[in-house]
Order: sequence, then structure tokens, then C-alpha cells
Amino acid sequence: MKFAKESGAWEPPSPDRASPAPPAPCIPLTHGGAIEGFTGYLTYVPDRRIAVIVLGNVIGAAPDPMSRQLVDAILDRPVTLASERKAVPISKEDLARFAGVYDLGPTLSLTIAGRPLRTHLPVDFR
Repeated sequence: MKFAKESGAWEPPSPDRASPAPPAPCIPLTHGGAIEGFTGYLTYVPDRRIAVIVLGNVIGAAPDPMSRQLVDAILDRPVTLASERKAVPISKEDLARFAGVYDLGPTLSLTIAGRPLRTHLPVDFR
């Protein structure tokens, strides 16, 4: 209802009047990055004061969509979740084919060896 100066009374809104404008669209600011073995992604929505940071300890694209989906959930937007991961049986013989040394960068390598297979990733914090 509004106060009409002409009549000095409260009046209901007129049906031919347009409804208030919808809120401005939420435009996120984003930034991502990666370094040998680690990824991160930031999504920030300034007008709503929402920030979501997703960090990962594997190389991959998961933090980007995950960050955006979390913001969508916070804003009550529909979110389609990734399908659930399921274990895939693999024989010991097939698994043994993955044994070896994998170069992850100029100074970083991952070793997969032993029975059962184990991973070793040397870390030097110097």
C-alpha cells in the first residue's frame, strides 16, 4: 500500500503498475590456479557478499564447477550433482601394470611400487 498525497489516504497498488524490478543479476568474480599436485578456485559474488573457495590436492578441473555449484546452492538456484563414484573391480595383474615412476613436473615425481601397490610422493619444503 502507498500513501496518496492527493486524497490523504492509504491506497492499494494499482493493478496496471509494474511490479518492482527484480534484483540485479549476481555476477560472480572468479579465479583459479594450480601448481604441481594442487588446484584451487575462488568464486566471489560481491553484491551478495558470498565467497566460496575450493581447494584440491589433485590436478583436475573439479574445483571450478564445484565452486560454482556451491554458489548456485547458496543462491537457491538448481544444482545437478555429479553422479556418485562407484568402485571398479580390477585384478592384481591389471593393477600391477600401473607400477612405475610418473613425472609430475620438473622436480616432482610419483612412484608406484610394491606389493600391494603403494604410492610415494617425496616432499621437500626447503
